[in-house]
Amino acid sequence: MTTETPNEPTLEDVQSLEAAILRITTQGIDGSVGSHYNPFYGAVLRNIPIKFADTVPTACIYFEPKSQKFCIDINLEFWRKLNRNERTALLIHEIMHLQHGHLTRYDHLKDPRRRNLAADEAINQHINGLPEGAIYPETVGLPNGKTTDYYYNNQPENDQQQQKQQQQSGSNQGKESSSQQNGEGQQSPQQSGNGKDGNKGKGSSQQQSDGQQKQSGQPGNQSGSSGGGELKPLDEHNWEKKDASGGDVQEMAAAEKKLVEDALETLARGGRSPSSHEAQVWLGEIEKAAPKINWKVELRKFLQANVVAVNKVPTRTRPNKRYGYAAPGLRREELPELWVLIDTSGSVSPKEFSTLLTEVEEILAAKQNKVTLGLWHTSLYFRENIKKLDLDKLKAKLQSGGTDFEDCVKAITIEQPDAIIVLTDGEFADTAIKVKQPILYVLTEEGQEAPPTTYPRQRHIQLKGVK
Repeated sequence: MTTETPNEPTLEDVQSLEAAILRITTQGIDGSVGSHYNPFYGAVLRNIPIKFADTVPTACIYFEPKSQKFCIDINLEFWRKLNRNERTALLIHEIMHLQHGHLTRYDHLKDPRRRNLAADEAINQHINGLPEGAIYPETVGLPNGKTTDYYYNNQPENDQQQQKQQQQSGSNQGKESSSQQNGEGQQSPQQSGNGKDGNKGKGSSQQQSDGQQKQSGQPGNQSGSSGGGELKPLDEHNWEKKDASGGDVQEMAAAEKKLVEDALETLARGGRSPSSHEAQVWLGEIEKAAPKINWKVELRKFLQANVVAVNKVPTRTRPNKRYGYAAPGLRREELPELWVLIDTSGSVSPKEFSTLLTEVEEILAAKQNKVTLGLWHTSLYFRENIKKLDLDKLKAKLQSGGTDFEDCVKAITIEQPDAIIVLTDGEFADTAIKVKQPILYVLTEEGQEAPPTTYPRQRHIQLKGVK
């Protein structure tokens, strides 16, 4: 009787992954400077956890909420079938998905399959040497150099429409200039793939790095070729579950920005110039997307998830609506308690102060929870359970000073509220005691982009357009 051992990566597998990243950083295809040479992409990959996993059929880049990092999973058997060029091309493919915002900025594209195909078509045209089966704009009869939205909206609905678009497209796809802008309006860092690789996605044999011929049909799915069949993307992303909704949009944007900045630091430590055109364009796209986040919506999501009382329990003290006192009635469980803590050290503007208080007033009007309002700077100097806001009373209590959150944390630890909202600029140090409850930082527009604390259930949003 034989026992099967799990398909674990060997030292050779790990070394092949390291070699692929090294080739992206220092070399091109077959050891020469070429379309896969991109030190910045190599630095990005150095800052992304990559693991072999059998949970994906090919490869997948996604956001991990617990670690607040983007990760890459690669199917081990799929990886082993790839030659060296295809491995480097696959890693660049995953990075370009993230760079072009396919995980964070395309929630308006609701059909997951069409979104997957459109995303691949937008980036694959700029990458040489992808595994057989990868799809390109010409695969579905569409032109190069368009946006993900364009490919999504013009994606063929079925095989007949695909063949018709291919016939109409003719042979013009391979004539576009390699200096053409890529599918997202950015200059392609690869400067390749725009019709130069005559074999791409066609099922032809490709030259392996060791000089042996790679026969058609392996690896990868065949649906990316022009021979018909259901189209499939190179990597099977689950945008709705594992990627797009794997974390809060703002958390993902913050993690994406940190990843790019960490990659630039990695370049600098390696003695390379940290000034990267791709990095600056990438950071610009992240910044452009940030104002789309509606802080009021995010605030209400936090409240609904943590402090809205909806559970009801049986009680004999209230009559049943149908049977009177012959049957138990229902009452709400004890209302959850919300703390709203406002930093009054002078960094919060009067407009921001009143804006948040207006939101608190609406929370009180809903009568869904108990609200405790606190004012703090170096200490929590005012704390009171409120049922109705009295702005004049609050203004009379206001004090200014330095900023230290430690006293607030001590009070939270003792009183154990169900959730906490903190209005602050984020200009304070991390605390020794960790808050275990859900805590939402509402950061002022001129304040820090992220809070300094590292609590397990913290989130943050930034006030936009409030001065």
